[in-house]
Formats: sequence, C-alpha cells, structure tokens
Amino acid sequence: MNKKRNKVTLLIPGLLDVFTGIDPDQFPELPALATLLGKGTSHSIPIDNFETTVCRLFNLPANESSELPIAQLTWLADFGGHSATPLLRADPVHLQPDRAELRLFPAASLAITAQETEQLLVTLNEQYRSDGLEFISATTTRWYVRPRRQPSIRTRPLTEVAGKDIRPYLPSGDDSAYWKTLFNEIQMLLHAHPVNQCRRDSQQPVINSLWFWGGAPLPVDTASVEYTVISKDSLTEGLSELSGSKYNSAETDFKSAWQANIANKNCLIVCQDL
Repeated sequence: MNKKRNKVTLLIPGLLDVFTGIDPDQFPELPALATLLGKGTSHSIPIDNFETTVCRLFNLPANESSELPIAQLTWLADFGGHSATPLLRADPVHLQPDRAELRLFPAASLAITAQETEQLLVTLNEQYRSDGLEFISATTTRWYVRPRRQPSIRTRPLTEVAGKDIRPYLPSGDDSAYWKTLFNEIQMLLHAHPVNQCRRDSQQPVINSLWFWGGAPLPVDTASVEYTVISKDSLTEGLSELSGSKYNSAETDFKSAWQANIANKNCLIVCQDL
C-alpha cells in the first residue's frame, strides 16, 4: 500500500536568475533547498510576473489581457475584510529621467517614513476629494486609492515595471485617458511638496509619483484550492484568506514556520527574499 506523500510547492522569484559580476563562492550553501529540489518533480507553467504566478497557484484566472484584483486581495490582508467600493493600488514611486526614458523605482528603495506618508496623503486627499478619490495607506510602501466607480482600464503590476521605462506600461482601456492625466497631475503636485523638498535637501530620492494598478473587483466564484501557506507577502495572505487556506506568517523566521507545518499535506511556501 503506497503512502501518500506530502506536497510542497516553492515559489521563489529570482531563484534561477543568472547573476553576473558576482563570485559564486560568495553564495551561501543551501542544503535543505538542494534536497527539496533534488527530490521534487518539475513541470512548466506560464510565467508573466510574480502576481499572475501566485494567482494561478490559487486557481485565480490570470492572463496577459486580464486585470487582476491585486488591490482587493492585499486590502483583505491589510484590513481583514473586503472593500465594498472599487479599489486600486496607488503605490508611491520615484521616477528618474534617463536619456529618452523615464524609469520607475518602487518604494522599497525609498525609505519612506510614516510621517512622510501621512503628509503626502493629506495633500492628495485635499486635492482630489472633489473628484471622489480617497487615498489610504496600509504601510509606507503600500497605498490605495478609492475611485467613485470601477475603472475600465488595464494596468501593469509594479514588479513588472520596476527599473524600466514606464511608457510602455501606462494604463490602457476606455478610462485610460483619465488615469494618465491623473498620473501626470500627481507628479506635478508631489514635485513641489515640502516632503520632497526636505528629501532633496538631504539628498534622498524624491517620492514624485504614484503607480496605479491591480484594480479589478474580486471574482464572484473562485475554484477551490487550499494550502497551508508560509509567506510574508500580503498578496499571498489575501489569496489564502479568499481560498480558506491556513496562512502562517514567516515575517520573523521561514525555518520555524516550515518546521511547524512540515506535516501538512499541501504546503505552499512563497519567499521573495531573493
């Protein structure tokens, strides 16, 4: 009688990247990972970006032509419930002119403080309240905007745009003109903000734009898939909540979280530390 084996799914963006200019001897030994990979089986799946990949693992439809409900899912993780109103992510970013390009750098590299976040949100909400927009932050790097109605646009995930020229990735669709105009207006508003003047004085990169993305509504029906999840990613946490999966935060220690859940039959580990 064959004993059913436990299944572990590892999602580690960047694991198979080719690193140039780095001495291989500087890489740490990873015997546990080597053992897991050596005993596993491999198969190919479409890879567009982190967001579409993790959504596919939870059987949430994702393809190049569809808008994903990233904002609704991370809101679920951040605030413990669904947003009853339309929602987009509106993450703070730094735009850097580079010859004929305008490159985007995400908030993770900007060291934004809670005080700066509060001051910028006050200005944004005062400026756009009459337009029916409300800006909200969950963390200093993860912001949201609530519009009056569900926008008809196709956006691109922040992870897909980071470090690149933004122009091929700007919103498309019926309402894209409004969101492109808003994108440009906010750049001018933030450029003159006292927060950014202080950052210039201290030679820090300015917070000079917001990136709008992930604004689809949550699906009415989702395919049933349940994991025991180990992660410290808000999107994965939201998907776990939506699917009824058990979520274990690895914010402190992946190893301890793994050891506590090794006996579970269907385990998903999402590690973005690379």
